[in-house]
Amino acid sequence: MKKAKTERAIHLGSIRNTPENGGTYLDVAADSHSGLFRSRNEDSFLYSLDASGRCLMAAVADGIGGNNNGDIAGNLALKMLLQGWRFFQIPKYNSSRAVETFLRETILRINSEIYMINTMYEGKGPMGTTIAIIIILENAVVTAHAGDSRVYRLRNDETLLRMTCDHNIVNDLVRNGEDVPQHIGETSYGRLLTQAIGPNAEVEPEISVEDRKSGDRYLLCSDGLTTHVCDTEIADTLKSEDSASSAVKTLLRLTLHRGARDNVTMISIYS
Repeated sequence: MKKAKTERAIHLGSIRNTPENGGTYLDVAADSHSGLFRSRNEDSFLYSLDASGRCLMAAVADGIGGNNNGDIAGNLALKMLLQGWRFFQIPKYNSSRAVETFLRETILRINSEIYMINTMYEGKGPMGTTIAIIIILENAVVTAHAGDSRVYRLRNDETLLRMTCDHNIVNDLVRNGEDVPQHIGETSYGRLLTQAIGPNAEVEPEISVEDRKSGDRYLLCSDGLTTHVCDTEIADTLKSEDSASSAVKTLLRLTLHRGARDNVTMISIYS
């Protein structure tokens, strides 16, 4: 077995949408590391252009369930997502609405598939995964997530927007207008997931549509990054690094320097 600190998969490079298809240049980089304490990496990621070569999808999955095959759940979720993406035809009009529908239906189908597998192996406990997805269209960006993997956007080198809100007990209390007991605010109980793919028969993914502007920079990540690196540091990195690969390298180096107690995975996209 490889040592945890050397178990990683790195994919650095660029994707150029062809001008004749009306696309734009996107610089994309991704990396996944098991961290310094975990014996295996249960995170997964993917990025891919659609069939027309004009739109990009990227996703991060963080397997949950400890020894209950969280890595299998994450890999399966992304494989099913990629399979659907390859056959999905984005219409010329109302494209963001069509992408919303695609993401919702695909996530629900993935959840049903993994949940069905769980029911066949009840003795081992349920496996599951978080997921965070971004689809970059010509004039809009669609995100979807379930769990605590995140999507960020930096605009105009100054404003960092967290495009997703972690699905956990504390945030659910806030959403419902309820008081958050002080004793659970920063505890592991307060961070328990309330949405994930696989463990339950039903999942409620959160999907949103935002405008897209030239120069926007995006980051998708598992909580292995945000456990050690705060939003301000993410913003500073996306501002200061002039390429997606440099941003990924800097954030990973910072995470490892601070102990990397969990698997860490991220995808950076510069547009």
